[in-house]
Formats: sequence, structure tokens, C-alpha cells
Amino acid sequence: MFRIATVLVVFLVYGCTDSEVSTNLAGKTRIAVSKTPLSAPLYIAEAKGFFRKHGVNVEMIELVGGHRSMQAVLTGKADMGTSSDYPVMINSFTRDDFAVLASFVSSENDVKLMANRKNAIHVARDLKGKTIGIVKGGSSHYFLDRYLLFNGMQLKDVTTIHINPEEMPAALQAGKVDALSVWEPYGYLAHKRLGSDLNILLEISPYRETFNLITGKNYTKNHPEAASRVLRALKDSVEFMAKEPAQAQEIVVKRLGLDSEFIDWVWKDYQFLLTLDQALIVTLENEARWAVENNIVSASGLPNYLDYILPGPLKGVDASAVTLIN
Repeated sequence: MFRIATVLVVFLVYGCTDSEVSTNLAGKTRIAVSKTPLSAPLYIAEAKGFFRKHGVNVEMIELVGGHRSMQAVLTGKADMGTSSDYPVMINSFTRDDFAVLASFVSSENDVKLMANRKNAIHVARDLKGKTIGIVKGGSSHYFLDRYLLFNGMQLKDVTTIHINPEEMPAALQAGKVDALSVWEPYGYLAHKRLGSDLNILLEISPYRETFNLITGKNYTKNHPEAASRVLRALKDSVEFMAKEPAQAQEIVVKRLGLDSEFIDWVWKDYQFLLTLDQALIVTLENEARWAVENNIVSASGLPNYLDYILPGPLKGVDASAVTLIN
């Protein structure tokens, strides 16, 4: 009787049998996770046991920046990774061995233009002739260009220098740059350093950023169940975040080592939803067109981004989440 009850509990908790759990957990799925609150569904899936519930043993490899997570996947150091759309676009011009499994969050205010008031930067036009820190090859680079264009300027009107994102707040405070194009949590850390001297240049956002789960195509081919299991765990995470926002925020703050004020700073800007929609294709095409026009890549045409998306696993988890137009 005790044995029957035990098996029943395992089945109810994990959604599969005792032997299935141990078999599925035999190998690890390595996920390169960018250390940002945008990766919240991954942190919550780990903390709440959703990966284990769906029979996948995840090893999380934390890195600073989605571009580094992307490289971990491309170099075989990770099986999956979290990345914004820009690294997906930039790498699509040189290889086709990776794909997006799903977007799990979008934001129109994660990347920000921040300036030091002491450098007489109060509005967008004050950026002309200034030095701005960016992550070349990342979403901050694209965002700056779109921001300048939206305000009647071009990249040639400013001086840009590459700075690793974790070094940006100190660089702005020390006066190495006049302004930053930076994503969270480094925008918040700049705010903590500069206080009232920080000026966030707020206008209508020219960029809707998504954070995506990417994978190598060979990995998905050789491990067909892994993607579905990870996506089911992320679906549980997104649903948990909607039902228990305070607890979800607490998990993220603790995991990233940030103070609770940080959540008040960013959380309202994020829309967590597991999806593959046409807006992602449009964003990638716009970025690609910009990269070609600005000689960031050498190409005569644009990739077909439907070739860089694997909708099958997400369709199996939630068919309504896939709204791509073929």
C-alpha cells in the first residue's frame, strides 16, 4: 500500500513515473543564461522545481550578456541559451546551425539611453559630439542607432566606444563616457552610482526587445524531447509569475544579488509570455536591413528568418502561442 502511494505522489508531482524521471534526468541540458531579470523564467523554473517536474536536468551557465550566451551555444559550450534578438540577427549572416525555440519576454524599456547631467546632456540633441558607451554587436548598439535616427541624428554624429556591460556604470561615473546605451540591471546600477546626476533620456521607444531561448539545431535533432521539456517548464514559470508576482520578484532579486528596489525599477517594463510571433520576424528583418545598410555585415540580401525558428516544440506545448505567418 505504501509503495502504491509513493508512486502516485511521484506521478502527481512530476507528471511522469519514477523510472521516467530518473531516465530523463540522466543527462544534463546545459543552458547559458544571461544574468539579467529578462531571464527570470529560467531562474524561477530552477527555484520552483519546474525543470525537474518535466523531467529535464538543467545545468545553468550564467554569463553577462545575451551575446555571450549566444556564443556559448554556437561554440558547443551550452545546448541552449538566452539571448536578445540582435545576436540572433548578427549571427544569421555567417551561420545557420542555430534556431529560436521561443520568446519568453518582451520590453520596450529594457535598453536605455543614460547620461551624466554634469556633461550638459539634458535632451537627445545634446548627445551630438558626445562619447557614448555601447556593447558592439549587442542590442545596445542597434538601440543607439535607432534612438539617434528617431531624434534626427546618426551614429556618425557621436563617438561610440565598446564597454563590457558590467563596466558601464563605473565608466559613466568616472567620466570615461558621457552617456550609455545599456540594458538592465546595469541601468539600475548606474542610477545607484550617480543618483540625481543621472539623466534617462525618455522618448517613445524605437525598439521592442525580446529575450529568446535559442538552441543548436543538431542538439534539438539529437535530443528531440529536451526542447519540449524545457519549454513546458518555462510555461509553468510564466504562469507562476502571473499568479505570484511578489514571490517571483523575490526569487529574481535573490538570484541576481540585487536589492528589492530594483524590481520596482524594472518589473513594470517586462511582459512575460511564451510565444513565437510575427513581430519577432519583423524585428529581425529590420535589424538585418540596418546591419547591411551600415556595413556591419557584408551581404547583398537578408536571411529568411523562418529558417532560424523551430516552432514545433512550442506548438506541442501550446499551439496558440505560435502565430507566425509562413
